[in-house]
Amino acid sequence: MNSTFIDTRVKAEQREKYAEQAPSIFDGDVSRWLKGDPPPVPFVIDELIPARMVTLLVSPGGVGKTLLAQTALTAVTAGQPFLGAPVAVGSAVGVFAEDPSEVLWHRQRRINEELGVEMGDLAGSLYCQSFAGVDATLWRGGGTTAFFNKLEKELQDPALSDLQLLVLDNSALLFADSENDRVPVSHFIQTLNGLAKRRGCAILLITHTSKSDDANDSSRAASGSTAWINGARSVLKLQAEGDDAAVLRLIKANHTRSGKRTPLIWRNGVLVRDTSDEGAEGLAKRAKAERIFLEGLDEIAGRGDYVTTAKQGGRFAPKVIARMHIADGLKIADLEGAMEALLTSRRIEIATVKKHANGSPQRGLVRST
Repeated sequence: MNSTFIDTRVKAEQREKYAEQAPSIFDGDVSRWLKGDPPPVPFVIDELIPARMVTLLVSPGGVGKTLLAQTALTAVTAGQPFLGAPVAVGSAVGVFAEDPSEVLWHRQRRINEELGVEMGDLAGSLYCQSFAGVDATLWRGGGTTAFFNKLEKELQDPALSDLQLLVLDNSALLFADSENDRVPVSHFIQTLNGLAKRRGCAILLITHTSKSDDANDSSRAASGSTAWINGARSVLKLQAEGDDAAVLRLIKANHTRSGKRTPLIWRNGVLVRDTSDEGAEGLAKRAKAERIFLEGLDEIAGRGDYVTTAKQGGRFAPKVIARMHIADGLKIADLEGAMEALLTSRRIEIATVKKHANGSPQRGLVRST
């Protein structure tokens, strides 16, 4: 009796030409590491988007994720910092399956004005193509599509020999299998990682946040299976902060420290880095926010209570502490930044604060021991 397990959810065999490219296990002899040091992981956008692999940009609808991605494409092409981060200069391609060409054009004008570049400076290096109303599916029925093959062939054109960044917007239109099934999702992300490696570029894949988004569990940040987050090598999360501000967070990073937080504001229809808190005054404000956050945490623990990082509940730490007598005018956003900085520096941590009647643990924020 044949006992071979066959997963019927994967309907497509590995493409032969890629199977031929697979290395031999004997190429993995660690003798090749006897001398020298491993090269550093290159980044297309420093600390945010590593080269030759997939980064996920997660955000609710209407916050500005497509605009931010188009700004990243422009910064890479123009050789300008992206939100203050250095970039690798080269050509860039955007596959926009949702926005029509006219929208991309208007948006590009605003981005150019903000960055101080002319359209002619980008010509021949920046390619923003709308596929609105066209079947731009890259993955269907457990395998890649004819459009995927066409895209990869075009990415091999000599005009893109210096390709640094490929934006794919968005997963809901480019991925036609179940977003909740980890098998096709994992294969799709792995296939995109293969494409990024073959073309030597970074891929920024845009997707939506999960309805069950949990600040305590970054693996549930994206809509659908946790495989979206697990398969990506870096994950950025864009969130609105009121009507005129937003924040970009690095919630997963395989090749640098996660937790980087970039505050953003809207200026002339473009999201730009908010520098209002930088300098000596800004440093003093952040130090004050961290001190008050720790004092608030101590006071809450002293009365036998606890707070969490979950925005949805009534125990969201920055919101609770902002209402306390010690807040001294600090806003929720100030204390949220302090909480993230304290978590990153490991001065506070998420730990079990009590046990429920059924024995399940309740986790909350505590000072690190």
